[in-house]
Amino acid sequence: MVWKKLEVWNYVKANFGKLMLGAFKAGAWFWVNSSPLLSTTEISYDAVKSQAQFDFKTKVPAVTEHNFRTISKENLMKLVNFFPIRYVKWTEEKFDCDDFALTLTGFMRMVCPDIAFGYAQTKTHAFNVVCLDDGVMYLFEPQSNRLITLKEAKEDPQYYEIYLMVI
Repeated sequence: MVWKKLEVWNYVKANFGKLMLGAFKAGAWFWVNSSPLLSTTEISYDAVKSQAQFDFKTKVPAVTEHNFRTISKENLMKLVNFFPIRYVKWTEEKFDCDDFALTLTGFMRMVCPDIAFGYAQTKTHAFNVVCLDDGVMYLFEPQSNRLITLKEAKEDPQYYEIYLMVI
């Protein structure tokens, strides 16, 4: 068994470089250790869908679970700051906003499968969404690690009138 793990580790290291090696380490570590970072507070399918549809005016909200767990702002930032995406350079049409947001969504769902965290897109921009311990949905900008409130989103057209949201 140890030999198989070593074989996978060496394959990742040789073929995918710094980013994938960091993600592999992060995923392995957080898979075991991330549960204490999530809150015991649950948020329901209806609460998530209602906020997506009515507060953020999402045209197509896709909520994938019946119940989610929330996370504190501090623990969200611990997870995000551990994620190795900081090694990736923004590249137009190759690794731009949608790629940052989708990659972070995959990482967060891998390490915390029941977290209320997902992907959202407007006509001009892609980003993430998260429900924090206060039960409120926030937008999260994965390129700058910034939480965005509903009020801030309404003032910036790149974040408001979301046409697709998947949580």
